[in-house]
Amino acid sequence: MSAEAAPTPVLFLPGRMCDARLWLSQMAALGSERPAMVAPLAALDTVRGMAEALLPALPERVIPVGHGLGGAVAMEVLRLVPERIAGLVLVDSDALAETPQTVTQRETRLVRVAGGRFAEVLEEETAPELFPQSEIRRDIVALARAMGKRLGPDIWRRQAKAEQRRPDQQALLRKTSCPLLILAGQENRLTPLRRAEVMAGLARQARLVGIEGAAHLSPLEASDAVTDALRAWLAQTGL
Repeated sequence: MSAEAAPTPVLFLPGRMCDARLWLSQMAALGSERPAMVAPLAALDTVRGMAEALLPALPERVIPVGHGLGGAVAMEVLRLVPERIAGLVLVDSDALAETPQTVTQRETRLVRVAGGRFAEVLEEETAPELFPQSEIRRDIVALARAMGKRLGPDIWRRQAKAEQRRPDQQALLRKTSCPLLILAGQENRLTPLRRAEVMAGLARQARLVGIEGAAHLSPLEASDAVTDALRAWLAQTGL
């Protein structure tokens, strides 16, 4: 980025059953340095639909930063309008389509949620044992459940269906020429670090950073490490 050029805006996209609170630390840190905004995922049941819903308000040039399902939406935005994407950040995300086993597991939970057992399913998906032991684990679990309860069972069903049918974006990563930052919690059971390593091996300009002491909600679990990695990458790429 030249001295005269304005910094590129950053668009934060929350993951499944998360809202803007996922990105509070990163927004506070980067918001004073460049335009930064959070866009909720549209209440739709396909990744493509969610991506298309973002396009009317998308800046002319932007750096999407997507977590989980938000990362899948960010990749689809890249596929739809590559000329408008200055760089891409994927956090605890996966470019591969869901496995048949995961699709089946999600279908079972869809049936349970449809039967009025949303609170039970949400507790399972935010169980304390899914997060590394730490002083803030209880707070992370409480916030994850609060975000999920706020969004509710209808959004849960739509987002679960979008995850089930999310496209395989490996070919997209192979052909993209924009800078790519991949952040992955080193203790993430949902999208293990090896998945992030596969993604980093596909793209030409990819940088992979493993986030120590974090699982699937690394922007909350290791907020300083995620912010530092973002800042370093933005400086390195000149965006």
